[in-house]
Amino acid sequence: MRECYLLRPKLSVCVVYICVTHGQNTDSYAPRFTRTYQENPPGYPARLVICCNGGELQPIRKKFFDGLDCEFLNRSNDEGKDISGYQTIAAVTDAQFMVCLGESIQIRHPGWLTRVVEARLQYGPGIYGFFSSHAIRAHLNTTGFAVDTDFFRKYPPVTNHPQRYEFEHGPGCLWQRIYKSSGAAMLVTSDGEYGPGRWREGRNIMHRGDQSNCLLWSHHCERYANGTEATRKSWQFS
Repeated sequence: MRECYLLRPKLSVCVVYICVTHGQNTDSYAPRFTRTYQENPPGYPARLVICCNGGELQPIRKKFFDGLDCEFLNRSNDEGKDISGYQTIAAVTDAQFMVCLGESIQIRHPGWLTRVVEARLQYGPGIYGFFSSHAIRAHLNTTGFAVDTDFFRKYPPVTNHPQRYEFEHGPGCLWQRIYKSSGAAMLVTSDGEYGPGRWREGRNIMHRGDQSNCLLWSHHCERYANGTEATRKSWQFS
C-alpha cells in the first residue's frame, strides 16, 4: 500500500536506528521497533538506515527488519556507542535532517515523523527532542532525537562512553552548542513544542502521567511505566 504523506517533501530526512549486533536486548528490541514502525507509519518520506554497531548482523537477526524499506550500515567497532554510529552516518549522508533512534525505541504515534518535520519547518534548523530531563542538568535525551545534519557534523568525534554522556548533557553538549549558535532546541510531543526552560512543562511527557504525548517510547519510559508509585512520583519532575 502506498503511504499517504501528510507533507510534501520540503526537507530530506534520514532515520537512523541503532541495532547492537551482539546485544543482549537485540532479540526483543529490534523486532519491536520493526513492528511499531509498521503500525505507526512516519507520514513523511525518509531514508531508513539500520546502523549495526559491532559488525554485520547474523542472518537470523537481519530478518528482524523484514518488511521495512531499509538499508544496513555495518560498524566493526562500537567505541562511542549510539552517538559514534550517528556520526558515521552524518559524515556520509546527503540528508538535511537526521532522526536518531536508539535500540530501545518503539514508535507510539502514526505520523510521528511528520510531526517533527512540521516543528522543524516552523522553528528552523536545530535539535528536536522526543524526550527531556532535568537529571544532572536540563537536556534533551539522546535516546531519541532529530537534528540538522550540519550541526551534527560540527560536533567533535565521540570515541568513548564518557564522551557519549558529555554529548548528551555535559557543559558543552550538542543542544547547548546549537542553542548558543541561535539554532532551535525544542521538545516535540504529540500536542506541543517546548523550548529551553519549558521542557518539563508538558502533560503526559516522559516520566509524567501516562506518557501518552511521547511520540516515541524508550527503555526510560518503560521503566517509569513499570515502576512503583513511589518511583513514578520521584521521577515526574526530573
